[in-house]
Amino acid sequence: AQALGRVLKNIPWLIGASVSQKDAHVYYLYPLRFLEKKLGIQRKTFALAMAKEGFPMQEGYQKPLYLLPYFTHMDHPTYKKGSCPVAEHMYEQKIIMTTICQPPKTKKHIALFGKALRKIEAHVSALQEYERKNK
Repeated sequence: AQALGRVLKNIPWLIGASVSQKDAHVYYLYPLRFLEKKLGIQRKTFALAMAKEGFPMQEGYQKPLYLLPYFTHMDHPTYKKGSCPVAEHMYEQKIIMTTICQPPKTKKHIALFGKALRKIEAHVSALQEYERKNK
């Protein structure tokens, strides 16, 4: 996770996990905040491009609980879309997950992950064209 943090310092359109010194994180999944406007492509396109590079990514993580069917079938004003707009926005557009820190992956895999990120950044115009063609 520390090696990944060093890679992410040079990627202005991805923000890695932030953990206070008094807390711990197991990094089973590594959450990233994707900044679409800084990169210029959609999260979905980014995830597809990373998968093509051999690094599948998961868009979002867990849908806000109040939007799961168990809650949405209840007749309760709290359980509806729009109740927590920030959480919904993060789930729908910002959060992307990677398993790059899970064993047996090593620092070598993280270096390759970083190369894939830079490759995507270098080919943004081609990915934007892909998005236009596939609307």
